[in-house]
Amino acid sequence: MKNILPVIFISHGAPIILDDGTKAADFFRTLGTKLPRPKAVICVSAHWEPPVHMVSVSPSMETIYDFYGFPRRFYELKYNPAGFPELALKTAEILNNGGIECRKAERGLDHGAWVPLMCMYPDADIPSFQLSIKRGASPAELHETGKRLKSLREEGVLVICSGSATHNLYDFGNYPAVSEPVPYAEEFDKWLENMLAAGEREKLLDYMASAPEAKHNHPTPDHINPLFIGLGMSESGVAEKIHDEIAYGIISMAAYIWND
Repeated sequence: MKNILPVIFISHGAPIILDDGTKAADFFRTLGTKLPRPKAVICVSAHWEPPVHMVSVSPSMETIYDFYGFPRRFYELKYNPAGFPELALKTAEILNNGGIECRKAERGLDHGAWVPLMCMYPDADIPSFQLSIKRGASPAELHETGKRLKSLREEGVLVICSGSATHNLYDFGNYPAVSEPVPYAEEFDKWLENMLAAGEREKLLDYMASAPEAKHNHPTPDHINPLFIGLGMSESGVAEKIHDEIAYGIISMAAYIWND
């Protein structure tokens, strides 16, 4: 019987989760000990959106500091696992053979990848690389990308789709890190949980019309887009919520796992 690894959607937050009193970093640390040990990690991060899908074929992953205005210590952190060029090229080949353009790039890990990975696998001893989101792709297109990549789950590969369950940075800073959830974020967060628990693909893919306060929680789609690739890699679409937290009043740090 094949050992099929799960697919995960996480809300990665900013590097400040490492010491801001929220629960996400501790969740990631625990998650890394609970999952089957993968032979490689592919991270689909909201922070890489070129015009077409791309994979990083670098043999070693540099740490990309794609954030601004944080204390200096966050720019001194290093996370440099080996890459996996052969698997990256295979990932691109699968997509290209399926009619979805995917190119190769020399690129390291942005904070949507290295912040959670640093917590999950602190020894940086698991080969890792990134698959980008295609800029402007619809949820249905990203779902199709995920479907094409299902077979990777049977090869000991952990796919982490890294975004944010809610992500309205226009309201960020109005509330403390640990505070009561703002109703509009809580409402969308609960809707997302219910839809994933029921495997409601059509409603999820049409979230802008189906979800409460969708535009308020996602003024731009970048941070929810990784979820649709994870959804596409699942047979049933049913996901279990494995982390439940709304930080800074408005940023859901929810995480989900597809185990089918």
